[in-house]
Amino acid sequence: MAGNLSSLSGTYAEIIKSIAAAGRTFDIIDRVPRIPSSFRPEIVEEGNAIDCHGHREAVSISFRDIQFAYPARSDVPVLGPKFNLDIASGENIAIVGGSGSGKSTVALLLARLYELNAGSIYINGINIQSIDPAILRDQIGVVSQEPLLFDGTIADNIRYGRSNASDEDVIEAARAAHVTQFSDELGGLSTQVGPRGTQLR
Repeated sequence: MAGNLSSLSGTYAEIIKSIAAAGRTFDIIDRVPRIPSSFRPEIVEEGNAIDCHGHREAVSISFRDIQFAYPARSDVPVLGPKFNLDIASGENIAIVGGSGSGKSTVALLLARLYELNAGSIYINGINIQSIDPAILRDQIGVVSQEPLLFDGTIADNIRYGRSNASDEDVIEAARAAHVTQFSDELGGLSTQVGPRGTQLR
């Protein structure tokens, strides 16, 4: 019996780890986010009430008296005490500053990935808090500083931005991003990129 029990000691340690991991997983599943992913479950069927695709010149953005600090460091203000910014329709802007000055935070707040501590953000005069987050995020495209490519084709990676995009939409997006300039030399949008784009190097 002693021999058998000693052989179970390693298994017991793994069981304890599994219980702890499962508890943490269920905590995440049960957590109610402050910002819902969508106001209504039928949003996909209803379509987008605010459609800005292909109409960049018709979109204006305003940040009004913004105050914000990340929840994990609520005592360290990132924007504020009254951050204001107006982006006119069709205007291209650049936000410049050192690391930690809030450049990326502006984009995260516009996509409503965080809740403001104070102030409001408006798109075409509409407070984004009154816009369904699913609709809002469907209208925003983000190109990160360090893009991540998934194992699949170039077209697959473009389609991650909108899963229901048609082949014509993918081709149009590729042309707008000047992807076709090099993809045509590789064999088109059906070219496999490999894990993290390793086959494109």
